[in-house]
Amino acid sequence: MTRNNNTKTIASFAGLAVLIMIGTMFFPMAAAAAGQHGGQHVANGNKVDANRSQEQIEIAKQNLKNAQNQFRITKDRLEDAQDIFHDSRNRFMQQKEKFAGARTTQNGNDLKHATKDYLNTTIEYTIIRLESLIDKAETAEENGNAPFTSTELFGGYIDDLENLKSEVEIAETKEDFQAITIEIRDIWQHIYLESKYFLMGSAHNKGGSFLERSEDISQRIEAEINELDEAGEDTDKLKGLLDDYNDALNEANMNRNRVTNRFENHDGFNNNGELSDPKAARQFLRDINRYMNQEHHSLKEANSALRMIFAELKEHRPGVVNLCGTESVEADGDGRAALSGDLTVNLSADSGVLTITDFAGDARINVTGYDTKKEIGYDTVIYNGTDGSAQISGSSITVVIKGEGIELFAEGTGSAILSGYGTYTAYPKDGESITGEWAAPVYTDEDETVETTE
Repeated sequence: MTRNNNTKTIASFAGLAVLIMIGTMFFPMAAAAAGQHGGQHVANGNKVDANRSQEQIEIAKQNLKNAQNQFRITKDRLEDAQDIFHDSRNRFMQQKEKFAGARTTQNGNDLKHATKDYLNTTIEYTIIRLESLIDKAETAEENGNAPFTSTELFGGYIDDLENLKSEVEIAETKEDFQAITIEIRDIWQHIYLESKYFLMGSAHNKGGSFLERSEDISQRIEAEINELDEAGEDTDKLKGLLDDYNDALNEANMNRNRVTNRFENHDGFNNNGELSDPKAARQFLRDINRYMNQEHHSLKEANSALRMIFAELKEHRPGVVNLCGTESVEADGDGRAALSGDLTVNLSADSGVLTITDFAGDARINVTGYDTKKEIGYDTVIYNGTDGSAQISGSSITVVIKGEGIELFAEGTGSAILSGYGTYTAYPKDGESITGEWAAPVYTDEDETVETTE
C-alpha cells in the first residue's frame, strides 16, 4: 500500500468509526442500570416481612450495606474506565481534526494509532460494564430471580471483545476497520437489549413475593378491624384506608399479570434470553417498561395507604404509647417492647434479647449482664442472653427488648409499642397518668418497625 492510499484509508475508516460508535454506545447501558435500580426501589418494599425476627432484619440491612459498598467500588471502576474512554475519544477527535487540516503521512499515521487506541478503550470500557453486569446476574441467579441463565451468555461477549483487541492491533485497511466496527455494534446491540431483558425480568421476579406478603398483611389488618368493630370502636376511617390499600394492590397485580404475560412470550428473544429479532425485542421491552412503571406507581400508593393504616391503628391499639416532650412511660411484663425516637431508656430483664439501633450516631449505651454481643453494621448492636440492666439515650434510637421480666422507664419524644403480657403507666406532662395493658398483636411489629425507623 502506498503512503497516499494509506492516508485515504485512515480518513475513511475514522469517519465511519465516529458515526457508528460514538452516539449510541454507552449511555443506553446507563439507562439499563437505572432501570435495575427502579426495580430495586420496587423491591425495597420487600423489607416489610411480618415473619422476620429483629436480628434477621438487621442482618438483611447489613447485607444491603455490603451490596451498597460493592456498588460504590464498581461505580468507581466504571467511572475510571469512562474517563479513560473519553480521553481516548478526545485524542481521536483532535487527531482527526489535525489530519483534516493537513493530510500528511505523519498525521495519517498518528490518526491511525489514535483510532486503534480509541477502539481498544471502547472495547475495554464495554468489558468492564459486562463484568459489572455479570456480578448482578450471579446475584439474581443465586436468589432465584433470574429470568434466564445469563452469566455464560454475557461471558461469551467478553471473550468476543477480547478477541477483537487482536484484530484491532493488526487492522490496516478500510475493510478491516469496517468489519471491526460492525462487529462491535452487533455485540453492543446484543448486550444492550439482553441486559435490559435480564434486569427487568429479575426485578419482576423479585417483586412477586412482596405482593404476596402485602395481601397477607391486608387480611390481618382486616381481622384487626373486625375485632375493633366488635369492641364498638369507630373504624370508618380504617375501612376506607384498607379499601384504598386493596385497590392499589389490585391495580399492581393487574399490571404485574400484564408483565408476566409479556415475559412468557418474550418477543424478540429465544428461550435462553438471546436476541433473535431486534425490532420485536425493542417493542417487547417498551411494553414491559410501561407496565412495570404502572405497577410501581400502584405499589407506591399501596405503601402510602399502609403507612396511614399503621398510624391510625396505633390510636386504637392497646399497648401503644406516644411520647411527646417530657412525657414518660414505665412498664413491666413478658413479651416484646419496642421504643423509637429521641429517648432516654432504662430497662432490665431476667432473660432476653436486646437490640439497639443508633441512627444518629450519638447514642450513649451501658449494658450489663449479657452472654454475647453482636454488631450488625455500623449502627446496630444485639445483646443475646440479657439478664441484667441497660441505660440507653440518643436523639434517634430504636430499642427492642424481647424476653421475660422486662421492666423499663422511658422519657422523651417518640413511641413505645408493648406486646405480650404486662402493664404500663404513661405520665403526660399535663394531666393524670394513664394505665393500660400490653397488646396481644395480631401480627408482629416488624411490619411497623421498618416504616418508623427509616
